[in-house]
Amino acid sequence: MRVVMIIYYLICAYLAGILCWSFIKEKKSINNLILYLLVIIPLILRLLRIK
Repeated sequence: MRVVMIIYYLICAYLAGILCWSFIKEKKSINNLILYLLVIIPLILRLLRIK
């Protein structure tokens, strides 16, 4: 079970990194920035183990 948790957190970190990179590169649409934030926040909270 420990290995599954490690893989889960690695996947969350990878997805959060990709979304943060996209958030930084996005300059055109404020709507897209808000959508990126809505997706990134739960991933970051999972990585920090905050429910």
